Amino acid sequence: MTNRRPESEFVRYLQALAANPRKRGDLAHLRRGLGRPPGTVAEMYPHVVNALPDDLHEWDEQMHYLVAALFALHPLSAPEGNMGTHFTGLGNPKEPPSEALERRFITLLNARPENLYRILPPIINRFKAANIPICWDRLLDDLQRWKSPNQRQKVRKQWADVFWKRTVQLPQVAADTAADDVQTQDQN
Repeated sequence: MTNRRPESEFVRYLQALAANPRKRGDLAHLRRGLGRPPGTVAEMYPHVVNALPDDLHEWDEQMHYLVAALFALHPLSAPEGNMGTHFTGLGNPKEPPSEALERRFITLLNARPENLYRILPPIINRFKAANIPICWDRLLDDLQRWKSPNQRQKVRKQWADVFWKRTVQLPQVAADTAADDVQTQDQN
């Protein structure tokens, strides 16, 4: 189960941009950061710098730029969920994920911090095509934790728990065999 995160001022700012039809050009400037190292696209600066929290570490600032670009691609917001939750929306929730979906998800789980800006845009684009909203607050928080190996492992585990838990079922063979073993022991 995913816990709802408090909304960050930064995500609220992005949502306000998306809600204002006069600011569509600002979103276009933010989209120029897609597929580029976070914080390196000058067109994004006027739209991000003043919205950044004070005293961010370099990695945290880069993740704000990355989330701004990704949000501009697909500004549909969800109040909760993580990437595992969002990935489940790409498949049938009552069936195991397809091999292709599972590979894409595992690629994300294995992503090195310096490659997130390359791996995430096509994934977010898939969510956009499927009209799956994103919990941007949670994604920002999770990406900020991605730099630390210990924290990254916790995030990966949370995502994986949600993604695979929906389809994990104990094989009937194992349960039937265990019942047979109990009956055999009772007879002896």
